[in-house]
Amino acid sequence: MNDKLFAMIIITLAIGVFGCSKSSDVSDGLSYEEYVGLAQDYEIKSDNEKAISAYKKALKIRPHDANTHFALGRLYDAEGQRSYTDAFNKYQIEILTNPDKKQKKDQTSRLIELGYKIQYEKYALQEYKETIKYVPEHWAARYFIATDHFNNKRYKEAIKEYKLVIEINPKFKSAYKLLGESCLEIGWCDMALDNFEKAYKLDSNIESYYYNIGRVYMNKKNKDKINEAINSLKGSQSYYEKLIDYQFEFHKSCQDQ
Repeated sequence: MNDKLFAMIIITLAIGVFGCSKSSDVSDGLSYEEYVGLAQDYEIKSDNEKAISAYKKALKIRPHDANTHFALGRLYDAEGQRSYTDAFNKYQIEILTNPDKKQKKDQTSRLIELGYKIQYEKYALQEYKETIKYVPEHWAARYFIATDHFNNKRYKEAIKEYKLVIEINPKFKSAYKLLGESCLEIGWCDMALDNFEKAYKLDSNIESYYYNIGRVYMNKKNKDKINEAINSLKGSQSYYEKLIDYQFEFHKSCQDQ
């Protein structure tokens, strides 16, 4: 065996050994508490894949632990979002550096090739569902389930879940806002208005409030209230422009029952 071939074999073996070491799974044989502690340590170090592995091993010991299911769900969410941001930044660089190059694949497919872990959204949702299976009153898990319905335009399902979130945690302002958004999307204008008003009582964001109720009144075709909302937002360029733009969009008729 010549020196060059021998060196190549050594390099290949070294890559295999160190590669496996870097990406190796978390050790077996630990206790539930040790796995959870490891997972939390890995999270602090931003080693999310090892944190995920540690949480999964913890769940093999205590498969009905709602808090661990929720922690794993949040971690899948965080890692999915991080991978999307990294992949999208790479994708933008590709577009900017090769403006004349025709993209052969759609954006999502290319993002997946660039490292976007799109499946983690599904994994996170599964963990949130496991969470409420064991603790039905876990409002945070229900909020993420509701928001998945909202993001996928399953508005009636979202409304049902947001109502449960509010029933459990009536001080959670984001649930009122997204409940209002869900109602507005299907034309339940009075319910949308009621929830936007409740959200305002909790966060006192006057610009967001007038923007939200302004959209409701545009659907209700109440000119006086529309003008009131628009005039109230003239000092806020971003909300004012958004509301003006919304005025020229297609609006469904209110379907309050």
